[in-house]
Amino acid sequence: MNPNPTLDAQNDDALLTAFAQDVETAAATVADWSRRYPTLGGDFARVATDTFAGATPEVAPDDRLQAVLMNALRKQKGAYLGASAIVSLVDKERGITAARIAQTIALPLPYVAKLNQRLFRIATLPARLLERLADAVERSVEDVTAYLSQPPTLARGAAYRSDDAPTVADAEDFVAALRADESVSPETRDLYRENE
Repeated sequence: MNPNPTLDAQNDDALLTAFAQDVETAAATVADWSRRYPTLGGDFARVATDTFAGATPEVAPDDRLQAVLMNALRKQKGAYLGASAIVSLVDKERGITAARIAQTIALPLPYVAKLNQRLFRIATLPARLLERLADAVERSVEDVTAYLSQPPTLARGAAYRSDDAPTVADAEDFVAALRADESVSPETRDLYRENE
């Protein structure tokens, strides 16, 4: 425990101020900052929402701004409906199955399972994947980023037969896994290629 929580609050305020300046000039995105400072992901999303809530596509028709506006609207809708933090990407009650997610993000089911268990390092996930995943689960990119930034976890409801407690695998590099996987089509690899 930090003996001086005031210093943490001052550091957080300084980071939020720096983020607000970057997001206003389009120098960075919520996903970029959330990868670097995962504990502040929700705060970054709120700052971005506040910054762009009054903007309209007629004023700035940029695709990036459109994405921020759509995410802000989703977030506001989620807040209105009492949406809580994501506890699983799959939500059968809302009709969000692993197969539906796999189809939307154009990746095989094992990738959905690994994403759901947070077995990919967040810093290696392409922005395009985060956007498609947010569409698939009908949540904001910020909500998805916050979920994926948490530590890896074991599969829900899985049974383990062992005298020892099961351990979670280390998170892996998404791009490296995608490149090495021959079952993934070249089109999908190109879709999620980082800027090289």
